[in-house]
Amino acid sequence: MGENKLDALDKRILYELDVDSRQPLSRLAKKMRMSAQRLDYRLKVLEKSGVIINYFTVIDYRKLGHYHYYVYNLRIYGLGTTEEDEMLKKLSEVPECTLIFRCEGRWDLLIGTVAKSVFEAKENFSRFLAPFRGKIDEGTTIMHIGAYHYGSRYLVEGEYKEGMIRTKSEKKEEKYGLTGGRMEPADSDELDVKILRILSSNARMPTIEIAKAVNSTPETVSYRIREMEKKGVIRFHSVNLKHGRYGHSYHRIYVKVDRGFVNEEELIEYMKRFPNLIRLNFLFGTYDFLIDLVVESDEKLRLIFSTMREHYKNTNMRFEPCRIYTNYKFAYFPTDMFIAGKAKNQ
Repeated sequence: MGENKLDALDKRILYELDVDSRQPLSRLAKKMRMSAQRLDYRLKVLEKSGVIINYFTVIDYRKLGHYHYYVYNLRIYGLGTTEEDEMLKKLSEVPECTLIFRCEGRWDLLIGTVAKSVFEAKENFSRFLAPFRGKIDEGTTIMHIGAYHYGSRYLVEGEYKEGMIRTKSEKKEEKYGLTGGRMEPADSDELDVKILRILSSNARMPTIEIAKAVNSTPETVSYRIREMEKKGVIRFHSVNLKHGRYGHSYHRIYVKVDRGFVNEEELIEYMKRFPNLIRLNFLFGTYDFLIDLVVESDEKLRLIFSTMREHYKNTNMRFEPCRIYTNYKFAYFPTDMFIAGKAKNQ
């Protein structure tokens, strides 16, 4: 399927879904000043065209105990198109495999998992990749220790332009999601985990259907979701987009600070100037942090790089760009709702 041309209304719908994809259709229609029927039609077109992959919930896994997010970056070789598709399909069916990005750059494939220790993460990756051991050439494991989620602001604010920065007086109150960081466990039980496994890849699934799936009542499920939102276990509900469908490209940029020091609080504030930034992840290991960018051209990507280098010219930042051209699976918690890159009941 080719590229789709999004109009201003489509972009606003996608932005609102990125902020809260679980909000009722009636509430979203009211925000958009349109009928629920017209909005439903627009949504179905965006889903059918492949712009919307699925809806997911951003879960702060650290609230559930001693969990960390690990991503294994690797190169693969000797696989034909059919064999590669089969590999990705098998990986997507493993609940503990939470992320699958097909990419180009230093690595060919990124896969993720949530684990309580580096030993458990290693066991998970070994199990995931056991059938394909002879096809893996190089691998680097990276531990994520926290992330700031800036959202798809480029949809409503436009692309980054040199010198474009809003002053404090121009800024409206903005809410940014945070996951990871130091462990702050919240009370949870088996029912909470069952609900999270569903929402992790199917955030718009009706409460009544979730209740059937977890053998509970809609009232109980609704109450549990509200409580997990209050406790910070559920940060927000978002939407997974196939950016290439509307003329943009998704880049994961690993950053190493070879000299000097970058203050995390200042970095978090500084990155707000880039509407194309959707996520800032702090890392432990080979790299210091990574940024997830969605841009409409390579020129915009280079402009962001040069702007950052100029701002941090005393730190000697080294960028390792990785273009994600297939977002095959993306979840914040182990889920069995994914089948071959698509969520069930959707």
